[in-house]
Amino acid sequence: MAGLNVEPSLNRKYCPIENMSRGERLIINSLRRWIFDKKSMPRISRRFRNDLGCGPGRLAIEGFCALANLLTTSSRRAVFIRYPSCSNVSTDERTIIALIAAAQHNQHLHVSALTRWVFPLAVQTLAIAYVSMVAIALKDGGCTLTRPAATPLTL
Repeated sequence: MAGLNVEPSLNRKYCPIENMSRGERLIINSLRRWIFDKKSMPRISRRFRNDLGCGPGRLAIEGFCALANLLTTSSRRAVFIRYPSCSNVSTDERTIIALIAAAQHNQHLHVSALTRWVFPLAVQTLAIAYVSMVAIALKDGGCTLTRPAATPLTL
């Protein structure tokens, strides 16, 4: 079952949202609001423009909307998103942040691996384009996401 779903267990402690950077919180909170209330788009757009500036904010919201729609319609599996009021971040929300952060730090293999995990082959190139759009806009707006940790390969 593809698409976005509510995280089934609110008792799991993945990652407190307070530990995330301003840009990471912007993405997660916007995604949560968009999932639960499609009419909140003007508010989300305003938040992007206020946090990033007019130009980067406009580019970020364009990429964000396209990426969120792609997650909703074409994800390989169900993607779990927490309620807007939840103070913890789900594993899938962290994956989306890691995907954008990897694109922002030019970690192409990481981007490719995460994209293959979330999206089917038919939309992977499109997903990477949308993720890159968001990553560039966040960086231009002064929000550099934390570089995803590179773990060494062990055999």
